[in-house]
Amino acid sequence: MKRMTKNIEAYLLCVTQVGLEHQVAETLRSMNSVVSAEVVYGEFDIVTTIEAPDLRSLDAAITKLRQVTGIVRTMTLIAG
Repeated sequence: MKRMTKNIEAYLLCVTQVGLEHQVAETLRSMNSVVSAEVVYGEFDIVTTIEAPDLRSLDAAITKLRQVTGIVRTMTLIAG
């Protein structure tokens, strides 16, 4: 039987510097592994959906995303 592989999906919740949320979201949308980056209102400024084939790739993607200028803090949620 052929084993079907599924990407790991995660959500990166971002807090940005005041006024930079739209600019940061646009930058995130252009990056590999990012499915979407939406500006939201509340405790977090952006919800980013990420897909990666494995945890190592997911870790590399998140590490890179967290270095985007304007991001102050993040929280990662991995879908089950």
